[in-house]
Amino acid sequence: MARNKSRRHARRHHVVSKFYLRRFANPKQQVTRLPRGGNKSYIQSIKDATVQNDFYTIRQEDTSPDAFESQLGIIESEAAKSFEQVFKENIWPLADDSRDTIARWIALQFIRGTNKRQQAEEMYRELSKLGISARSPDQLRKFLNLPSGISESEVDSYCAQERERIDKEKVDSHYHLSAISGSLEPVMEAVYSRPWRLVRFKKAQLGTSDTPVVLPSDSSSPFRGMGMGNAEIVFVPLSARCALILGNLGAKEYDDEVEGDFHLARWLNYHTLYNSHRAVYYHPDSNPFDDFDIPEPRTREMKFSQPQWVRY
Repeated sequence: MARNKSRRHARRHHVVSKFYLRRFANPKQQVTRLPRGGNKSYIQSIKDATVQNDFYTIRQEDTSPDAFESQLGIIESEAAKSFEQVFKENIWPLADDSRDTIARWIALQFIRGTNKRQQAEEMYRELSKLGISARSPDQLRKFLNLPSGISESEVDSYCAQERERIDKEKVDSHYHLSAISGSLEPVMEAVYSRPWRLVRFKKAQLGTSDTPVVLPSDSSSPFRGMGMGNAEIVFVPLSARCALILGNLGAKEYDDEVEGDFHLARWLNYHTLYNSHRAVYYHPDSNPFDDFDIPEPRTREMKFSQPQWVRY
């Protein structure tokens, strides 16, 4: 009996939703992509913008390769309908169910991207190296299958080689996918529980990035860079002329709508640019980042300090 051919799975995955990128596109469904590092910008179709091959592919025998991407698609489809209420029906504030779907999409967009994949990989490698460094020489001889008689200096050399191997090792993408699954609901709750302010701009243009959910950094804050649970404010550019600003978590305020000015647009664009992972995106007819120095590429997403009790 002939074996059935398995259905080919979708390999091209948007890490930023295509329906969202459309809000920054021209009538040809194109955006301008400007990479970090000052490289030349270029026009790109939204069907190609932020696409990564097999980014959400499941590699398990008992699970469809498209299972994770399909679940993301459901969240995106529901959010797209709620976006239509904001932009086509001019509804604001949103009803609870529509607010819920957008909160879920924002949470997903915050944790699904290439920056979070890199964070997950860096965390995995640091924990793996810490597992090496925290062991005693005798424990390391056993862990690394080393001869019992080798000196501590030789053990140090093997440890250095092992740490180097860990830095070069490819980290299983399921590590990040598991983190998405485990953190989506609590992140969504942190989004939903903030007061929402919709800001519409008549003239000023906004751009977005491959990390469109922005936690503006504040050098005076003791919680700088911590996350969705304690950021003072969060914002998302929703279109080239509209942004959503999320206020303090748990603040007793109502959702509202205001008109934005040039100064607020510039502030939003500045933080969008510096929050980006690899590139920013904007409408081809206007560059909202033109007045800013383009930051260098981000080579690291996390900073680690070695505990004093670590021997190596």
